[in-house]
Amino acid sequence: MSAGTARAAPPLAPGTRPVPGYEILAHLTRTGWLDVYDAWSEERDCRCVIKVVRPDRRDERRLRERLLCEGRWLQAFTHPHLVRAYETFTSPEPLVVLETLTGETLSHLLHRLPRRPAAADVALLGVQLCSAMHYLHGQGLLHLDLKPSNVVVDCGRAKVLDLSVARPPGPAPAGVGTVRYLSPEQARGGPLSAAADVWGIGVTLYEAACGEAPFDRADPGEAAGPHDGRTPDRGDGPGGGGFPDRADGPGAGALPSRADGPGDGGSADHADGPADGLPSRADGPGAGGLADRADGPGDGGSADRAYGGGTTGGREDRYPQLEGPAPPIGSRRRLPRALAAAIDGSLSADPSSRPALTELAAAVDAALPGPRRRTARP
Repeated sequence: MSAGTARAAPPLAPGTRPVPGYEILAHLTRTGWLDVYDAWSEERDCRCVIKVVRPDRRDERRLRERLLCEGRWLQAFTHPHLVRAYETFTSPEPLVVLETLTGETLSHLLHRLPRRPAAADVALLGVQLCSAMHYLHGQGLLHLDLKPSNVVVDCGRAKVLDLSVARPPGPAPAGVGTVRYLSPEQARGGPLSAAADVWGIGVTLYEAACGEAPFDRADPGEAAGPHDGRTPDRGDGPGGGGFPDRADGPGAGALPSRADGPGDGGSADHADGPADGLPSRADGPGAGGLADRADGPGDGGSADRAYGGGTTGGREDRYPQLEGPAPPIGSRRRLPRALAAAIDGSLSADPSSRPALTELAAAVDAALPGPRRRTARP
């Protein structure tokens, strides 16, 4: 097939069977390198999501391996706050089958809600993100692309999407991730540790609380989505992992049914009350597989394990997080002091000054109305 024919190739038509047991229902989205489909699983008798490399990019071995890595990881991992993969196929072309998620991305939800989430909702989101990252770090991986468009929320439960740029702790090229959400060390390139995902949690909570990211400068390449350090202008679309902003399910009960008004967001000393649509208990982080402190470079193996080498990142002046510190969240919204301090601490420019993941989890947990772990009284 010629390059021109590949570029013009339309998405698979409804009724197509890309692999045995799966039927295409509809084309959901085309990103910089993926086609994503709503599909039917005959074995499970339910809907699913299929991700394949776009026809015009199937000759790129790195992209095929990137998709297969993500699929195998998500198929092996089991956590309530990570999206699940059902199957991964290598032929006739690389293909990953994922669970269908109801609800909507956090980014879509934040734009849709007339009011900002209550402080307790922000804290619960933080608890769930910490739990997911705790598990992922225990598997020897860093996510490196936490952001609202990579989180789907339904009935108060968040699920993290997209491991397409995930890699073990250690050296990484500059620019791995999405420009506005990169930690400074991701923007510069070099050794990455769990502290990079602590930053990712902090920047996501900041945007959830304030409605805007701390570094909200528009970037012409950002619409392309996450970078892997080698293809800075051709990544995923706005949904990060290839999911549309709105999932095909009911899509209604995402973050809060109780929210703050547009003003101060609650007392500086007390968290807002619990939101009706959120669970009062989330899965707790246990003991991690990475070092408890988030500042070390980690020893999780070669960065080549996931995507191969290469260090082409962007220029440093592309990244506003290298130009100065994040504005304190208190300058944009009033939150309980402990919660605000946890978010601000997560956005420290120095990775060694950020809280460990377990410390961050404890801090956001303390902002909830009740403890997540309940011990029965004798």
